Amino acid sequence: TPFKGGTLYPVPILIMLPFATDAGGTIPLSFPWPPGLASGFSIFWQYGIQDAAAIKGVSLSNALQSTTP
Repeated sequence: TPFKGGTLYPVPILIMLPFATDAGGTIPLSFPWPPGLASGFSIFWQYGIQDAAAIKGVSLSNALQSTTP
């Protein structure tokens, strides 16, 4: 889906969480997977960062996928 001059991949958006980058520009994310998820269950991630130098003021990350083993 086109968004702010880029492409937003995980659509529909189910959850939006506010995070901030640290001084190095990283966002450390750590959480346990909920028990009982079927093998092969996937969650797709993408984040936008306010960026004054970007075309519409937002830079989007690559689309990411986490899958249970």
